[in-house]
Amino acid sequence: MRQPSKVWLFLGLAALILLLTSVIRAQQKGDGCVKCHEDEVKAFAADPHATGKTTCESCHGNGAEHAAGGGDRSKIFSLNDAGSKEVSAKCLECHEKERAKFEQTAHSKGRMSCTSCHTVHGAGGSKHELKTTEPELCNKCHKDVPQQFAAPVHHPVNDGKVSCSSCHNPHGEVAAKGMKKTERFSAECKSCHKEQAGPFKYPHAAVNVEGCMGCHAPHGGDTAKLMNRAKVDTICTYCHAPALLVKGKTVNGHQPGGAAGTCISCHVDVHGSNSSEVFFDGSK
Repeated sequence: MRQPSKVWLFLGLAALILLLTSVIRAQQKGDGCVKCHEDEVKAFAADPHATGKTTCESCHGNGAEHAAGGGDRSKIFSLNDAGSKEVSAKCLECHEKERAKFEQTAHSKGRMSCTSCHTVHGAGGSKHELKTTEPELCNKCHKDVPQQFAAPVHHPVNDGKVSCSSCHNPHGEVAAKGMKKTERFSAECKSCHKEQAGPFKYPHAAVNVEGCMGCHAPHGGDTAKLMNRAKVDTICTYCHAPALLVKGKTVNGHQPGGAAGTCISCHVDVHGSNSSEVFFDGSK
C-alpha cells in the first residue's frame, strides 16, 4: 500500500489550518450572532476588544444552545441580566490587573459594574470606551460636584484642562506600604502643584497629617486659593490655638487678623521652607 506523499500531507495540513482559521474568523466577526444581533456585531467590529482574540463568546459564552432555543436568554451570559458583581467578574477575567484595586473601591461596593461606565459594543471612539465623556459621566452619580466646579474659584474641569480622572482613579489605587490616606491624596495634588510639593528642610507637619485638603477644598469654592474657610487665620488656629492663646494672651502680642495682618503675612512659606523653621519668607 502506497504511503501518502509529503506533498499531500502538507496540503491536507494547510487545508485544516485554513478551515480552522475561517471558523475562528467567523466567530470573531460574530457571523453566527449577526442574524439576530446585527447592530451589536457591526458596532463590535470597530471596538478595541475586537482585536482578533476576543469574540462574542469570550464574554457571552457558547451561543449554540442560545441559538437553538430561539434566543433563550437563560442559555447565554447576558450582561444586561447579570448582577453587577457577575458582570465585573466577567470583565476582570481579562483585565486581571485591575481586580485587587477595583474590588476595594466604593464603586464596586456600591453595586456598580464595569458596564456602568464602559461600553464594549463600540464606544464611538470615546477614550477608554466610556459611555460618555468626563465630567458628564461622573456627574450622573456625583450630583453634588457640578455646583462645586461652577463656584467662582475652581479647578478647571469644566474648561477641559483637567478631568476627574486627573486626580481620581475610578478603578482604585493600592497605596504604597505604610502610606497614609492623606499622603496618597496629597501626592495627586503635588503632581501639578510642584512648588508646594517639596521636599523641604522644614516641612509643615500639617501637610503630612491633614494633607492638602486639611486647608483646601479640592473641587471649588468662593474663597481665594480654594481655602476651606474665608479667613485663613481660622484654619491656622484650628491646630495652633494652644500656642496662640496662652492664658488669654496671644503669642508676642499678635492678634491674628488684627493690625499685624493674617498668619501668612509673616509665615509666608506655609507649605514648608528650606531656610526658616517658622516658615518666614525665604525669598527675602
